[in-house]
Amino acid sequence: MKTYDDPELQAIAIKLTSDDPGIRRVAVMDLVDSGEPEAVELVIQALQDPDTNVRQEAAKVVDEFEAEDMADALISALNDSDEVVRNSAAHALADLKDPAAAEPLLKALENSTDSFVVSGILRALKPLRNPGSQSPALMRLDDPDPQVRREAVGVIGWLKQPENLPALVKTAKNDPDPDVRRSATGAL
Repeated sequence: MKTYDDPELQAIAIKLTSDDPGIRRVAVMDLVDSGEPEAVELVIQALQDPDTNVRQEAAKVVDEFEAEDMADALISALNDSDEVVRNSAAHALADLKDPAAAEPLLKALENSTDSFVVSGILRALKPLRNPGSQSPALMRLDDPDPQVRREAVGVIGWLKQPENLPALVKTAKNDPDPDVRRSATGAL
């Protein structure tokens, strides 16, 4: 186990190794109050805890921390077996709005086939307005999942590139899902 100079952070690190998941969960809550930059390492550790409740708590507090290291941990959490963890990770990713997160997000998008994960990544990419997200978003306009298509429309709309207008018009006219059509109309 890593040793921390800050005694409060060291005490939290010790709690995170407890056999009792309740103690580990409380330790995650204590991380928020620590205010130490090194606490990010411990939040990332908690996102991989074997106990669902600990992972849920870590995913809920993760948006209290600003660190580019967090993007990779949150992308991994999108694949968690627990729905609460996945939802919290998706929201936290969207809240990061860190331009440095674009590259790991785009890489994860390339390798993902899970609709929930893809939707979460697209939602996180939208406010970043990264030009590299244009092509993957355009490809996802044909995805079978309407949530993925709606998030892809969001990315394309935020990029505001004139060459994307034909794809948005086509989606606004022809998509079978009314929410996707509405989103495409709004993006136009």
